[in-house]
Order: sequence, then structure tokens, then C-alpha cells
Amino acid sequence: MQFKFTCLSLLLFSSAILSYGYVFDCLDDCECDTDDEVIHCHNKPNRDRLQLPQTRLRGFTVLGLTKNNIKVLPSQELLKEKFPDLVAIDIEGNKNFDCSTLEDQYTKIAVLSDCGKEVPLPDNVTVVETVGPPTPECDLKCQSRRHYDSMHEYFLRLWELIKQKLAELTKQSQFFRDLQDFFTEVGKRISEA
Repeated sequence: MQFKFTCLSLLLFSSAILSYGYVFDCLDDCECDTDDEVIHCHNKPNRDRLQLPQTRLRGFTVLGLTKNNIKVLPSQELLKEKFPDLVAIDIEGNKNFDCSTLEDQYTKIAVLSDCGKEVPLPDNVTVVETVGPPTPECDLKCQSRRHYDSMHEYFLRLWELIKQKLAELTKQSQFFRDLQDFFTEVGKRISEA
């Protein structure tokens, strides 16, 4: 009986996830979302560095690393080598991050951080909901939907923050115009979905 329940739970979970997008486990306890092109690596206080893939991981434009314990990021060159399509990283909520490592280092990747902010990301903010155990109010399919919806909402919020950051940049290099065009196109795609 337990085996049937476990199989049924896995089937429901898989169908719920697949019906809302293709999300799979990747890297070090992260989730790769192919619909939004985001790698989600959130809410792991014991994660102090980004585990890089052994081979290139293409097709992901955003890397979300919020609410971990990351102190430094790999070099821009190494990040672009391992994630060739990467255009933005969110490291908000990493209290021990060394902000001095960002100065003039990342010119091809937009980095969102708490560095220089008067109010950092609050501790009580959950960036992406985790899949919890089923409850009478919210079964496994409901839990999966909440999780996927929170990942999508995170992407939309991040997209708005990146647009704001790009608008603040006074230097309009070709890279930033291309980046702006990319996010405008992503916004259109999301609006049409």
C-alpha cells in the first residue's frame, strides 16, 4: 500500500511540474527552469559558493542565488564559460557577500545584490517557496503548483529589477542595449503566455 501511495505521489508531482513547465534538478540542489530560463539556487544557508557544472550549461539567462551564504562569485570569464547565455545573477540576501569583489569585475553580466542598498533583502522574505509535504488544505499537486508559481513570480520580479538597473546605467554601450532588448523580448513573451 505504501509503495502505491509513493508511486501515485511521484506521478502527481511529476505531472504537476510538467504541466506548468520543465523544471529539473541541477548543480548543487538547484532547480533549472527551462521555460523562464532561470537556475534557482535559493534559501540554502549552508551554500557558501556556487557549484559550477563540469560542462557548459546552455539556455539559462538568469542565476538566482538569493538567501544563501555566498561570499564571492566566480570570475565573469568562468561564469560565461560555464553558462554561455547568462546575463544576470541575483545574490540578494547573502549577508556575508564581499561587495568589493564586484567592483568593475562584471561588465557582461548584470549582478543584483544588497551591496550599497540602504535596506537589504529582509530575512522574512521567501523568494521561492519549497515543495512541502501534502496537507488536507494543499495536496502534492497544490504544493507543486505553489512552488512553480513562486519560481515564475521570482523571475518576473527579477526581470523588473534588471530593467530598473539597466535604466539607471548612464553608459549606453552596445552590450547594455542588447541586454535591454533581450529583456524587452522576454517581457513580450511572458505577456503573451
